[in-house]
Amino acid sequence: MNKSSNDLKGEVGGLLSTSEAELSRYFSEIEVNVVVGATRATSHCYVLELDGNGMPPIDDLADFLATNAADFAIPRSKIAEAKAYDTKHNTTRKVAALQKTARGLFKSTGISGEGGELLLYLMAQEFLKYPQLLCKMPLKTNSEMPVHGSDGIHLSIENDEGKEPILCLYWCESKLQQNPATAIKECIKDLSAYLLVDGGAERRERDLQLAHDHLAENIADENLESALIRYLKKDSPLANRVNYRGIGLVGFDFEHYPSVQNTGNVEAVKKAIVESLSVWIEKIHAEIKSQKVETIVIHLFILPLPSVAKFREALTRALER
Repeated sequence: MNKSSNDLKGEVGGLLSTSEAELSRYFSEIEVNVVVGATRATSHCYVLELDGNGMPPIDDLADFLATNAADFAIPRSKIAEAKAYDTKHNTTRKVAALQKTARGLFKSTGISGEGGELLLYLMAQEFLKYPQLLCKMPLKTNSEMPVHGSDGIHLSIENDEGKEPILCLYWCESKLQQNPATAIKECIKDLSAYLLVDGGAERRERDLQLAHDHLAENIADENLESALIRYLKKDSPLANRVNYRGIGLVGFDFEHYPSVQNTGNVEAVKKAIVESLSVWIEKIHAEIKSQKVETIVIHLFILPLPSVAKFREALTRALER
């Protein structure tokens, strides 16, 4: 029996692993849901809030991201097993072990100094309400399984009146660079490598196969797993109801954050961001046109940071603690 759009939406929404407004301590909106020119891309710009001493809370943000490492990198089925064991035996041992394993994955895959993929994961969940379908990180430690490319895949369900719901799959790319133009160019270029029907077929099919093969461990809900398999099987009629989309995060250095305690305020930073935002969006528009992905739904998070290098260093320290 086919599920209704509302049933499927509800079950997919149940995959979200963030509580309400977790990121609001660290980020506030500048301009969100801005359509980028004559494209189907939407930009979402945020500012990093300042703490009570008038400083960007980079270390606190890094600690917060590190506490989410397991939710990002460990399959849901393993988390559910650990929680069940801990509940039965009145302990936190198994869940704590998974957190340690997750932090180790960042180091073993060589991306502990990046952090953008972890931040993108949380933003996609909290701000867009799109849960993760596939994280490649635990697969990258298997030397017999070549896993490259995108940071992962998120999903949503979209109604189509009178027809089966559409399964929307969002390939994710995060780029943290000193220069905004470089971050934007690399992000759009890498997303297009998956989203274009012709050019991205091989990469995309590899990811779809990974999503199918690891669905049970990543969903941990037999009913939802059965529903999604009907979309992910290539010989299923519902394979024609899958729409390819993208989510990107571009983070870059922005010199207007204060570097000395109690010398600035977030409103001044916001004003400086607003004055630069149109230039960044124009660059996004130009890159989307250049890569010929104007007709593809893409969400772009724009995140000016005090220092990309210091953010990476802080997250590396947090993951190693």
